[in-house]
Amino acid sequence: MTQALARLALAAGLALALAGCESMEKFNPFAEKETRLPGSRQQVFPEGVPGVDYSAAPSQPSNSNAVLDRLPDPAAKPGQQGQQTN
Repeated sequence: MTQALARLALAAGLALALAGCESMEKFNPFAEKETRLPGSRQQVFPEGVPGVDYSAAPSQPSNSNAVLDRLPDPAAKPGQQGQQTN
C-alpha cells in the first residue's frame, strides 16, 4: 500500500512539474519546426490605437450614478425591509 501511494505521489508531482513548465512544447521530438512566413513585419498602429487616450483616467461604469437612498436600512432585520419600527 505504501509503495502504491509513493508511486501515486511521484506521478502527481511529475505531472504538476510538467504542467507548470511553459516550454514543454519544445520537448516534443516529433513536432515539425515552425517557419516564419516571408515578408516584412510592420506595426499595425505605430502611434498607438486611434481613439484611445492612454494618459486619461478610465471612464466610470454606467451604474456609478445609482441612487443610494433606495437601499434598505442596514439596521433593519432581513424580514423587515419595508416596515417601520416603533
